[in-house]
Amino acid sequence: MWRCYFLSVLLVAELTVTTICEAEGIPQPPAIGSEIPDFTFTDIRFLPRQLSELGKPKAYVIVFATLDCPIVKRSLPKLRALDEAYRDKGVQFLVVNVGANDSLVDVAQQAVEADIEFPFGKDFSGTVVKALGATRTPECVVLDANRRLQYRGRIDSEFRFGGARPNPGRADLKEAIEDVLAGRKVQVPETPVDGCLITTPRATEKRELTYYKDVAPLMKKHCQGCHQPKTAAPFSLRTYDEVNANAAMIAEVVSQRRMPPWFAASGHGDFTNNPSLSSEEIATLVDWAKGDRVAGDPKEGPKPVPVRESDWLIGKPDLVIRMAIPEKIPATGYIPYRYTVLPYVFLQDTWVQKIQINPGNDEVVHHCNMGYVNVRDAGGKF
Repeated sequence: MWRCYFLSVLLVAELTVTTICEAEGIPQPPAIGSEIPDFTFTDIRFLPRQLSELGKPKAYVIVFATLDCPIVKRSLPKLRALDEAYRDKGVQFLVVNVGANDSLVDVAQQAVEADIEFPFGKDFSGTVVKALGATRTPECVVLDANRRLQYRGRIDSEFRFGGARPNPGRADLKEAIEDVLAGRKVQVPETPVDGCLITTPRATEKRELTYYKDVAPLMKKHCQGCHQPKTAAPFSLRTYDEVNANAAMIAEVVSQRRMPPWFAASGHGDFTNNPSLSSEEIATLVDWAKGDRVAGDPKEGPKPVPVRESDWLIGKPDLVIRMAIPEKIPATGYIPYRYTVLPYVFLQDTWVQKIQINPGNDEVVHHCNMGYVNVRDAGGKF
């Protein structure tokens, strides 16, 4: 009798301890009233930004979003209206994208198409999600001027999967903003969110990858056209040693889809010169860069792209138009965009097959945007 009782107590105690330990291993979201650290996100220009850089508002509203979540898409007009209503009252809005495959170019396009003026950014590492305890999109968080968490939840209850309620009910986000601006305790500090679950960033996978078999083909296809000596690229990526030396940076920029550079938003057709990496190619580069970075057998890899011998990648041109006045570039400091007119007028319709902008100094010219001006008057005369 006593033995059975003693064993039962031990068993219950052991299960209880195990359950507590498992619960303690689950990251808990910050409690209402907690002070939130000055977290970092990436803006649409791929620059790291801190929340404090947005100024000193009376309240922050952070909204988590993806490009594909249907409730996010339907909620953007509401967010625009709230921003317009509270912008001059000291409320700073920020959308933080958490879509695993959403590029910053497409995030910027989402803001433009929604006609939204407040900033959009991205949480590549999941640190903002963790700092604020978000689980779904479009979950909203309201912080006061001291970055204390005052509200976490939905905009309202109108939109849900499969439709919308005829009455949105209580305007939870709006009421929370009003309470914070008035210095009151938020009446309903947490609400459930109907939306898309946030997928955490992909963990690095341990795979048997080698430079020559898996990485070198991607370097040749996507990178070496620019990343070679005496170009605007910061370093060459033609050899194992060069790629290995820059592996951490490569992993970061390809994960963010910052490289290879491509600034056309998706959804407008396919371009033959799009150098972008696929999700599978990005995973290969990141897993190799964050793994053992094994070189492998050189015989399994392709030869690198040859170093450019000619300035003309398009072949010998039929016409070369030169700047009238050379630009002098300072060695240091900020350099705003330079605008120059190429002194040439096409007197008749001309079929242009290829164009190349050929800098006088490849190492100081990163990119150029080119356009044309129609100099004819309404009567077709110059």
